[in-house]
Amino acid sequence: MTQPVEMPQTSISPEGRASLIAVWSELKAHLERRSKELNDEVRNYPTPIARCDEQLADLLERRSHMTERLRLVIESDPGQSGKPAPDWRAGLQRYLLASARSVDDEVELALRSRLEKALLQVSP
Repeated sequence: MTQPVEMPQTSISPEGRASLIAVWSELKAHLERRSKELNDEVRNYPTPIARCDEQLADLLERRSHMTERLRLVIESDPGQSGKPAPDWRAGLQRYLLASARSVDDEVELALRSRLEKALLQVSP
């Protein structure tokens, strides 16, 4: 049985770390669901009008933004062992900055807010 590896360079309390990981996990699961939904929507988009359809262009743009936000969240996993705290903290901040303009999903907005609060409780 392997022992859990403590995250280096961090002064996060166990409760703060657990809270941050819980919010991160919920956000990641939500983004994965939304990404799948958008991929399904693109896959099932009617083909006869797809080439010149503004709705398709909007759908593809939303999917692209979702994919980028999901990538940023996955790369900034605060539960990864051996990853220095500044790395995942900076990754989460990149997600928050990158998604500030492109989020139109109420659930994601609420999760972003909770993530921001959890990050504020973590000392740098």
